[in-house]
Amino acid sequence: MRRGLEALDVLCLTQSVGDKPWMGVGWGLLAGGNIRPTADPELSADFALCAMRYGKLTGKTEYRERGRAALRSALDADCDDLTAARIAAVAAIARAEFGSLRGLFADGRHMELSRASGG
Repeated sequence: MRRGLEALDVLCLTQSVGDKPWMGVGWGLLAGGNIRPTADPELSADFALCAMRYGKLTGKTEYRERGRAALRSALDADCDDLTAARIAAVAAIARAEFGSLRGLFADGRHMELSRASGG
């Protein structure tokens, strides 16, 4: 458990905690790269599920909230159909484990199990 939390904390450092339009990285997405960070919606979805699970296990609200933000951003990301389907599958797992996605988010925002509207 300790090693897993250490790894999760390192991943938290790659998560955007604000909109950065000049970098093309939205709030909640994970981004990689030293010179020019690149948003990674698929990694963000995987991180979301992991963070929510650790949040549930440890009772740490920060992990759950980071997971929620990552999943929200991953679903909103503009990506190819295969990546969008993979993200939707992760969202379906989150829905199965944590109940309805509507109830998952404190702000009551409803999330579809597909890419966000317009995509």
